Amino acid sequence: MLDRQDFLNTMTNAVAAQPGSPLVDGYVAPGTVKTRLLEAHPPEMSPDGAKFLLNEMSDHLGLGCSRLGDELWALAVDEHAMFVDTLNPRFWQLHATVPADDVDRLVRKAVGTDARLDTGWLPKSLLGRLDGHHHHLRLAFDADDLLGSTGPVRRTRVRFEGDAPEGLLELLSSDATYASSTSVTAVGSRVGDPDVGMAQVVADYRGAFVTGAGDFEVAANAIWRLVDEYERFVRGLESRYRSVFEPVADAGLRVDGDVALIDFEREVDVDRLVVGLFTAKEPFRLWAVPRQVGDDEWTADAVDLHVGQPLRLELSPRQMRVILEPETCGNTLARLLTNFQQHLDARTHLAAA
Repeated sequence: MLDRQDFLNTMTNAVAAQPGSPLVDGYVAPGTVKTRLLEAHPPEMSPDGAKFLLNEMSDHLGLGCSRLGDELWALAVDEHAMFVDTLNPRFWQLHATVPADDVDRLVRKAVGTDARLDTGWLPKSLLGRLDGHHHHLRLAFDADDLLGSTGPVRRTRVRFEGDAPEGLLELLSSDATYASSTSVTAVGSRVGDPDVGMAQVVADYRGAFVTGAGDFEVAANAIWRLVDEYERFVRGLESRYRSVFEPVADAGLRVDGDVALIDFEREVDVDRLVVGLFTAKEPFRLWAVPRQVGDDEWTADAVDLHVGQPLRLELSPRQMRVILEPETCGNTLARLLTNFQQHLDARTHLAAA
């Protein structure tokens, strides 16, 4: 058995090791630690439920799976090991020091073949809550698929570095030409305290984190706090927007739950948006046969490929209305909002009540 502290120490040593060095402790490749947030729906929200789903996932992917302790698991991938932390049975963390492409490939395969799994999706408001001193921001806006030639700026690649990168982002956001493309794709931060330990952490909107230097325990604590923020965000979406049907004595049925209003901040080409939205592919993972119900107005009874639950979407040039069914995952709404910020308009937001 490997306790959590031993695991954290091993990952810290892997970050510090030189490329090409022998495996740390005999099974961890030297390199930066890549962490991916996974949103899971095991048969029950318990350690046993997480164990059941993780074992099914690893069997399906052809990976060896063994428990290390404290709800920490090792996945045997070729000659290396990846690690899954299921301490939170719904919001897992995958840790690995292998190349990022290998991690992304495994995550895509796991998510793409099992409806019970999805990645985390962090809108820019959550990315901004990463602990520490933010020393760089990265923007990688790409709206070619959803906007075509209708956007004033359809592609932006910018990296701000310095003592106050948010100030530079605000300047760009205040310009009418560029405001729609100022999505925050990733945030780099120095976390910790010099008297306790420091680490360099980068978080991006797909729920991906990289610990590039320093004490992994410090980085892991910062990642946990952002994951906790994400959990509150997703559960808050479910509490507010899921439809609830309750029988009422002598009054039939009471329907509760708000309609989620996603504002685009400017007019978009709805016909083109509909074409790009319901393809059952990444990043939106929605399937539907949309129907036009008026000039520039469409409706779709869609199925989310994560968990396979339905939701209703009503689209117009300035807004989307989303109605979640009782079992539809809040991650579905988080995915819509986050990817609209990255691929449609950076100013997209949930309208206030």
